[in-house]
Amino acid sequence: MSLYNLDMDIKEYRYVWTTAKEGSISKAADKLYLSQPSLSLYLKNLQERLGVPLFRYSGGSMRLRPMLSSSNIC
Repeated sequence: MSLYNLDMDIKEYRYVWTTAKEGSISKAADKLYLSQPSLSLYLKNLQERLGVPLFRYSGGSMRLRPMLSSSNIC
């Protein structure tokens, strides 16, 4: 049994990947042609739905949070 249910569609993967690649929601929103508040709310709701924090914040930038282990992922 897995700890997390990371059932995401391609749009959600694209939003998460772009945010991680750019290191900030503002830069990712620009790349995705979205407003910063819209992307921020979308990512917040996605993390709540998945039940797992996807990002960690350090030094003003965002990074993908490493998973505990690959066996915890569906």
